[in-house]
Amino acid sequence: MTRRILPEKSLLFICDVQDRFRDLIYNFSNVVCISQMLKGFANNMQIPIAVTEQYPKALGHTVPELEITSKNVGILAEKKVFSMIVPPVEEFLKAHAERNVAIVVGLEAHVCVQQTVLDLLDRGYEVHLCCDGVSSQRPYDRKIALKRMASVGATLTTAESVMFEIMRSADHPTFKQNSTWVRFPRPDSTF
Repeated sequence: MTRRILPEKSLLFICDVQDRFRDLIYNFSNVVCISQMLKGFANNMQIPIAVTEQYPKALGHTVPELEITSKNVGILAEKKVFSMIVPPVEEFLKAHAERNVAIVVGLEAHVCVQQTVLDLLDRGYEVHLCCDGVSSQRPYDRKIALKRMASVGATLTTAESVMFEIMRSADHPTFKQNSTWVRFPRPDSTF
């Protein structure tokens, strides 16, 4: 198993970045920003994307900033369980069985993201958790969740690190196109 993030082996998971959480989540604007960056980058790199919404009837849909459509994500699934690994996402995984690297962002770190990461690790995926795109209502819950996920095998990283690792060089054919996402303005906040 390689520890490199290769585009042809990768999948992007965007977990529950929904309107209802906007005023509840610590550094929510960072999660939205990083999710936007990675979604645009993944589309440019032809990396399939899975997006979930936790009980949208009560919690609303994915934030409009992400512009989720059937043309720019592989799967958009509603769920009531906490993990993203629900039947439509399992079908998505089967359709991309040659891919074994999961890049994960979303909400909440200690609930849905953590359970997704644990499920992906149990299925043999190499998980790269973009810490700048993951949060919870309380910073302490986020901090402990990151420690737990790292302790069981998830690699903690950042969105920019993932993007540069996938391109590997300024000579990459999509570097100019993807530099938009690398230079994407981010909120001035620190986790």
